[in-house]
Amino acid sequence: MNVMIATKTDEYDLEKFWKIESLATEKIDTTKLEEQIDIQKTYEEKQIRYHDNRYFVTLPWKEDHPTLPTNKAIAQRRTENVVRRLSKEPKLLEKYGEIMAEQEKRGFIEKVDTTNETDEKSKIHYIPHHAVRKDSTTTPIRVVFDCSCKATPESPSLNDCLMTTPPNLNDLVGILLRFRLHQFAVTTDIEKAFLNVGLETQDRDVTRFFWFDTPTDPSTPLSTYRFKSVLFGATSSPFILNSVLQKHLRENRCEYTDTLMNDLAGFNLRSWASNSQLLRDRANSHNVLDKDELIKVLGLRWNTCNDTLTFAKPEYTDIEDTHSNPADMLSRGVTATKFLELDLWMKGPEWLTDKSNWPQWKNKESHTFLALQLSKDNQLVNRNRKSDLMKE
Repeated sequence: MNVMIATKTDEYDLEKFWKIESLATEKIDTTKLEEQIDIQKTYEEKQIRYHDNRYFVTLPWKEDHPTLPTNKAIAQRRTENVVRRLSKEPKLLEKYGEIMAEQEKRGFIEKVDTTNETDEKSKIHYIPHHAVRKDSTTTPIRVVFDCSCKATPESPSLNDCLMTTPPNLNDLVGILLRFRLHQFAVTTDIEKAFLNVGLETQDRDVTRFFWFDTPTDPSTPLSTYRFKSVLFGATSSPFILNSVLQKHLRENRCEYTDTLMNDLAGFNLRSWASNSQLLRDRANSHNVLDKDELIKVLGLRWNTCNDTLTFAKPEYTDIEDTHSNPADMLSRGVTATKFLELDLWMKGPEWLTDKSNWPQWKNKESHTFLALQLSKDNQLVNRNRKSDLMKE
């Protein structure tokens, strides 16, 4: 049985909920925003370099951060445990090894020769990793690196030593409005964006990890590897990637071209989509067209054929009555203060503890959409429609 306990964290999460509901209407803290912009500008100028046809960065260390321990013992122990667990499912262990081999082949990681290494070398840190299952037939697992690992409760992790400045993101409402402003729009995806940002040599040794040369044989000795790229899992990685992209876009103005560019400063652009049939045909001829019926755009779904943005809402066969449904409390005009005092919101209705009373899906592939579309004369049109989607 799962037990839900109301704490200060719940109140904080509820506060975040209300802030999300007031998106694009809340007052912006300009002082804090200016500080973030200054930090990012300084980082772009001093710690991002372009050479060898790609961008390279150094890690944004905190000033006077504590001494980073090696974490060698705990990283080795956890790696051995991962292999021991995966050995019970040989196909998953094989896939795990293939992911590591592919990353080494593509230059994202490299093996480290520790034969003649002395203990005097500064800033060496090992990161444990583990498998996370994915609902995918092609890639059933992904490798996750734990940059928050601590050797002891008192010792710092890698994330504790790195700056946690949030990336300077554009306002989502503004992006969506500009996305609908002109006749044509285009989207594309950066393949393995973090891994395609190079990490300068001076910071690579804090991203070391262990892996087997022959993972199917756990009796073989562990080898030492390290990242040559920005790894996904470090607290500063989103900030780094955003800074690199902002720097590139600011320094390189886009000019009109009828040539589809799949490479952008070392980034591979894939999964192109557009409401222009000409651009879709061009992308298809290059084998980079996103062929999904509905394209994901900032949490919405974009039908490129009829150029509509939609919200998906799953249907249930059984919906809880109003007095036991936390979601219906909003429609009854409950104030934010009263909201916090209600056990129904914090703990949920009584039927949560009885699985037989849980709402059931009508059909996992059936969704109801509210479509917002600009008509030919730029008038806003509301439409309701149903669509059967392939299960993702």
